[in-house]
Amino acid sequence: MASAHASPAVMTAQAATTARLWSASDYQTLTSQFTAGISAKFSVKQFPWTFVTPESCFAAGMTNCYGANPDSPYGTAVFKGNINSTKLKKTDALVLIMQTPPELGYFGITSYLNTRYYSPLPSDPTKSGTVVLFESLNDSVNQLDIMTAGSSTPGGAPFSQLAVFVMTADSRTYSDVVNQLTALGYPTTGINLLALPITAVPLNMGTGSGADTYSLFMRAAYPKDKTAFSNYLASTPINTLKLSPLASRKSTPLPTPAYKVPGEGVAEPDYLKQARNQLVNELKAKYAAAYTITENNVPGTLQQTNNFYCADQGVVCNGDNPDAIYLQDAYQYTPAKLKDKILVVGVDHVKSGKATYTSDSVVNLANNTGVVAINNTTLSGSALKMAGITDPSDPRYALYSQLYAMTISYDCTGEPVCLTIPQPTADNPVGVPFGTNMKITARTYLDPVTKTRPLAQELILERAFTLRAN
Repeated sequence: MASAHASPAVMTAQAATTARLWSASDYQTLTSQFTAGISAKFSVKQFPWTFVTPESCFAAGMTNCYGANPDSPYGTAVFKGNINSTKLKKTDALVLIMQTPPELGYFGITSYLNTRYYSPLPSDPTKSGTVVLFESLNDSVNQLDIMTAGSSTPGGAPFSQLAVFVMTADSRTYSDVVNQLTALGYPTTGINLLALPITAVPLNMGTGSGADTYSLFMRAAYPKDKTAFSNYLASTPINTLKLSPLASRKSTPLPTPAYKVPGEGVAEPDYLKQARNQLVNELKAKYAAAYTITENNVPGTLQQTNNFYCADQGVVCNGDNPDAIYLQDAYQYTPAKLKDKILVVGVDHVKSGKATYTSDSVVNLANNTGVVAINNTTLSGSALKMAGITDPSDPRYALYSQLYAMTISYDCTGEPVCLTIPQPTADNPVGVPFGTNMKITARTYLDPVTKTRPLAQELILERAFTLRAN
């Protein structure tokens, strides 16, 4: 991606201001001082930030929550009309001044091309219309490479720090923003650039009826301290500023970002595939008498970032994250009996060093909302439990310790490791009513070596089965 911090090449003249120490709680002070200074050249509008959870999706009657992981709230700016996207002129910028969250399993900020008007529509040349693409435009800035005021090293101090993000297509606008921040004593090494790839897509920037809209999203998953994270969500210490030059001028585009390349060049070892298959056979034998078992086509559901594909084809990307690959362990799944279940067996990619976290979530397809999830930490040792292995001297113990296994069902009675599918109640609408469609989405996040999504070809993918009670 484009440099995650301010590049001297795009700066004109930095004020000779002595750098000061900035704490996370200074985000309001920095916002006020920055706004006062930059207003000499730009109009500045501030917009609120909100976090979207399954509860808020159901309460608001939303029809599409993009299959979000229920353990990972989406954060986003809310613009005019209570929508999460806005049009941008070529010289505009969105500036995010924030306190980063407390320690998490994953934290990332991603820029998106939200909507695009097509005439004609690629899918139907006889029609025109707007498509909600929700396609990423930059590599996500995550906890492994974020620049904050707390460290001059990328990823050196990602949590509970002051950080600035600048999303723009224009080099002069970016330079003006950086110069104003440094004039206040804010370090350039705490600035993260999200350079919009205006010529590569290309983007339709402007304020006309056919202009694209853009958004910023934050993902925050699996906090170390749930109370601290709840307090963070409640306080929402994030300010979003939209900047437009007061004087009309031509744009000088920033260079097209260079994107991270997934893959370390080393695949997970074949013995783990053999161990996975061995455990699959053991568990199929265990369930064979009481269930009809059908294997699901998990590899065929692989989804990952393919830069600008959705914009080019006019198809929905549903909020892809360049830091993740997505698989469907089950799709359009409707149990006929409460004891029906999905069986999943896979390699623990975190233990193999290929991922920072993995999770499976149950998604209500009626509004594409995740309702319950389970992650690699909870699933550690699950393969041993599913196989009934307790003796470390068992020759399978060491191998199965590197795997995970579970079932997913409305009725988890008697299951060693099982994720219960919740049904909505009068007090809590979050769930999947029995007899309705759902999907089971698997996520594999952030190779710690490449600092982006793992390369699917280097992973031993999980196997999943639909078990129908006889």
